[in-house]
Amino acid sequence: MLKSIISSLLVAGIACAAESFEALPGGGLTAAAIEFGSLEAEPGHVQILNQHARTGKKALRLMGGDKKTLRLQFNKSPEVDAQVSFWAQRWTRDGASELKVVAETPKGDIPLTELKKIRVGGYQDQVMLVVPAGTRALRLVSSSVEQGGMLVDDMEMYCGPMVVTSGQVGEPAVMPMLKQAPINPVMSYVVSTAGAASPVAVECLKLKIYPADAVDSVTLRTSNYDRSVDGTDGMKFSKSKVYGKARPAADGSVTVICSGNLEPGKNVLWVDARPSAKARVGSMVTIESCGLQVGGKVYGDKAAPVVQRVGTLVAVPDAEVVNPTRQNEIRSCKTYRIPGLIRTKSGALLGCFDARYLNHLDLSSDIDVAVVRSEDGGQTWSAPVVAMDAGPGKGNGCGDPCILQDKETGRIWIQALATHFDRNPCLLRSRPGFDPQDTGQWEMVYSDDDGKTWSSNINITREIKQYRWTTILAGPGCGIYTSNGYIVFPAQIWDFSARPVSMSTICYSADHGKTWHYGNGVPHRTSECQVVELADGALMLSCRNETFQGKRAIYVTRDFGKTWQPHETNTNTLNDPACQASLISVNHPQHGRLLLYSHPNSRPKGRNTMSIHVSRDDGKTWSEGYEYDSRECWGYSCLAMVDDENVGLFYEPSHVSETNDYHGIGFLSIPLETIMSGKTEPAPGPEK
Repeated sequence: MLKSIISSLLVAGIACAAESFEALPGGGLTAAAIEFGSLEAEPGHVQILNQHARTGKKALRLMGGDKKTLRLQFNKSPEVDAQVSFWAQRWTRDGASELKVVAETPKGDIPLTELKKIRVGGYQDQVMLVVPAGTRALRLVSSSVEQGGMLVDDMEMYCGPMVVTSGQVGEPAVMPMLKQAPINPVMSYVVSTAGAASPVAVECLKLKIYPADAVDSVTLRTSNYDRSVDGTDGMKFSKSKVYGKARPAADGSVTVICSGNLEPGKNVLWVDARPSAKARVGSMVTIESCGLQVGGKVYGDKAAPVVQRVGTLVAVPDAEVVNPTRQNEIRSCKTYRIPGLIRTKSGALLGCFDARYLNHLDLSSDIDVAVVRSEDGGQTWSAPVVAMDAGPGKGNGCGDPCILQDKETGRIWIQALATHFDRNPCLLRSRPGFDPQDTGQWEMVYSDDDGKTWSSNINITREIKQYRWTTILAGPGCGIYTSNGYIVFPAQIWDFSARPVSMSTICYSADHGKTWHYGNGVPHRTSECQVVELADGALMLSCRNETFQGKRAIYVTRDFGKTWQPHETNTNTLNDPACQASLISVNHPQHGRLLLYSHPNSRPKGRNTMSIHVSRDDGKTWSEGYEYDSRECWGYSCLAMVDDENVGLFYEPSHVSETNDYHGIGFLSIPLETIMSGKTEPAPGPEK
């Protein structure tokens, strides 16, 4: 394949060279001739391996330690800017790692790149460089722990004017369009080039939108795929390059006149479609590609249309949060996490989540629990308002909320872990005992007016916690009201003197919150969990599996947590990349009793392919799942019925701020029939 590409590029006037180190002998390298020129290294700096290759059988390793250097001396300095690329992967994930590339030119050394986020395994990172004309040599400098190092394979060099080698619409993915989100990628174009001189221009993008009034504007932009400020991998836009922007015409046609050139190598250009005010949450939008014009040629005009669902962002990164507990103090909030959601007796949707003011970090930190309400099925939402505040400053925070409603009294409860010490992360720094300066606190607030106002904090830590436990907390997510009138929070026990050190359980009240009781832990290392009542009155607990087996831990109790028995699907059915998940029960007038389960349907690593599964037999078997967002994200979610026919969902979407890559909380409404069938409802299109 590479030979055919090189042949076509030679015809286009581009000089090409490729090196995979296959002809070099294994072992230490100090000097060697290659197609580019020659390689030079001090003894102990570089090794040729007869394994760990990306292609073929051999790879080059820059050894572990400080400033291990490989020098690539060119046979002839390029007369114009040249494109050089290679694939790299870290030798080990231990410690910090850095790879620098420096060009030696007649004017002195020019740093080309400094990479600190190259990943381990699978050669996931291609390093793409523009080498200045006249460069005599390149130096690759790796710094890592002694047992570390950097693998390099499949070097390529192109000298000459840039040419487009391929262009097409990117692989389709499920990417909801969220109202209020700063950026809404819905589809992409992938354009690959060779050569760096005389860059090729991006000229024009043409689309058709159905329905025509569903989109307010379309922007063509790039993304960066590095690890963002909040720790998640995936598409980020803080370094985005915008090529152009346009509004759809009355018939839904869009023409974006572009300005800017392609970069050497692989270019991913994203179509960012902002939903209009008229677009209803839950509706579908079709985006039809009429072509991307690059360098006088059109790509992607024959691609299949893309269909995305409209949702909304209920908490927007960097938006303001009002705190009634502090005389309606208003603060800007960087990011939001850990959603909970219920439908109240009045039919309103009430959600809660962490308002993380400073950054994405968990407790202990400056975090409050905020709430939002919707009285129109999720079409519009109130602005975030603080319901629970553990005190001022980083040393007083509360988060990881769990929400439920007592169906008899109507009282709504929110529980959150509260910390009154500045030690992070609190799950590992909390200590045995009861003193707030030592251990995390089980604190709650309640509302008797459907979530519009909230009580002061209630601390029941001494009532329910055992002295030796280091931390107790709920869910997070939502709790339940049982058929015998109990209110039940899913809960966790952390005890570093025990094995396992963390266990899922429940915390319940049989008298509408006057007194509380804590269950024993399940006999498995677990943590975040959700609870449902089964048809026979037993409680089933779906638990985050902290043993990283890749499957959900499922346990059942018939005595409110005194004893637990493994469910028949325990660690063998539902995928679990060690993440929170949502589980609710539904009594449907047509379908009867159902269980719905939302989670990242990925294993054993990564949090992506966000999906909802349905069970008709109390969790014994599950559907394949309906995918509602494909992308990498934090992965937490919480389900609640909007009405008998639609499922509501809070989750942590990939949508980010345009400036700092922080995340918000998203809401989707999906027809129950769609989830049960696994097939998206019919998409809008041109009238037949």
